[in-house]
Amino acid sequence: VMTFFEFLLPSLSVGIISLISYRSYSEAYPIRLTRALLYAFFTGVVYVIMGNAGIFIADLMRFRNSELPDLYNHLNTVVYLGFMVFVVLKWLLGITKKRMENRVLYDLSSNHTLLVLPLALGINVFLVGFGIGFLPDLRLDGLFLRYSLPLFFVTFFMCYWAVMLGRRKIAIREKRWVFISSLLLLVLAIMKVVNLS
Repeated sequence: VMTFFEFLLPSLSVGIISLISYRSYSEAYPIRLTRALLYAFFTGVVYVIMGNAGIFIADLMRFRNSELPDLYNHLNTVVYLGFMVFVVLKWLLGITKKRMENRVLYDLSSNHTLLVLPLALGINVFLVGFGIGFLPDLRLDGLFLRYSLPLFFVTFFMCYWAVMLGRRKIAIREKRWVFISSLLLLVLAIMKVVNLS
């Protein structure tokens, strides 16, 4: 069964990616801190919904055999690992020089962005949740406390902090933070695969 700590790592990973994105957007389009609270709260809520949706959908699709419960454990674990690697590669490809130069900067002062941006960033959360949903040892009971709470609070803090950094035009080493985020997700994935094998 996944522990609170094991749910904290993917929350930190997607939170760091949110930090990088929101810092860039708020530097280009500074907003008031009261609006930043709205963004942070709304992004946290969207992440919780999309993360749990990914887990529940994957849990329905997970390979099962009623007579031999452990028959597809290895296959489900491989699918989980595949999704984690896919997300990490998606993040790493996003920090290539060409991608960084041509990235779209969302106007945070627009109400349209308030609706669209959390959903756009939430795709990563959905994919991570979808991968987690394939874990053979996943139990859905108590999932809200173990996954949703750390995901919401980490996201809320990271998004609000990012806007504060962006408003003050405080630079961060984006590539380093993406590598840290990717490493957290990969370490978790490798730990789970080793434990389940």
